[in-house]
Amino acid sequence: MASTSKFGKYLAGISAAMIKDNGISIVSDVASFGLEYPDHNLSPRHREDLEAAIAVLNRVEGSGGASDRLHMVKCMLMGKLGRFDEVIALASSAYAKNPNWHNAIAAAKAFLRSGQREQAIEMFRTAASHDPKDVTAFLEIGDLHLNAGEWKSSLAAYELALERDLGNAWAEPSAYYCQYKITGDNVWLKKLTHETHGEGCTCGMHSMITQLVGGYSSQDRKDRAEYLLGLENH
Repeated sequence: MASTSKFGKYLAGISAAMIKDNGISIVSDVASFGLEYPDHNLSPRHREDLEAAIAVLNRVEGSGGASDRLHMVKCMLMGKLGRFDEVIALASSAYAKNPNWHNAIAAAKAFLRSGQREQAIEMFRTAASHDPKDVTAFLEIGDLHLNAGEWKSSLAAYELALERDLGNAWAEPSAYYCQYKITGDNVWLKKLTHETHGEGCTCGMHSMITQLVGGYSSQDRKDRAEYLLGLENH
């Protein structure tokens, strides 16, 4: 049965000529769609779409459009499908052959989706070492430690992100929350509460794709602060 989802229709409409002429755009589109799909409890339709997307990426790769970006997106899709052993082997091999930020991130995500947290953290640190401007790897590390209640380790990661991007919209409210959990000083909770008073984005264009490329908006800042305050109120 043909897919009726928006993603499925997009994939079904990709011709050989499009693969040849617009491979880079196709990879970006697949990444955008793929990010919106859950990491767990996929429906049959979700699984069908993701398998079809991987097949399209393989066609792009086969037509000479191979790239680190394509590899990272393919690893993401395979991870969502639960093909953890394949992804880890693929990502680790790619990094060994070509050690760079994209391949390190792909390996880190593969380890993370398979439940190997410490290996994921190590590869996120490796990714950060490949790009002195990158903050996303440190944000991932900070979030992992924060979710585990490891406040000092979480704060250290967010501070590294802030050293590279002062006032980062994700790291700063997260650091406030960690400071509050470590010290118990309400001044940090007040700072965090203040972050929820911003106007945020009202244009309707906010998307998770910004996280993949390291961009964060005023809406991210507000949403992050509200999320963290919600943790405290439960």
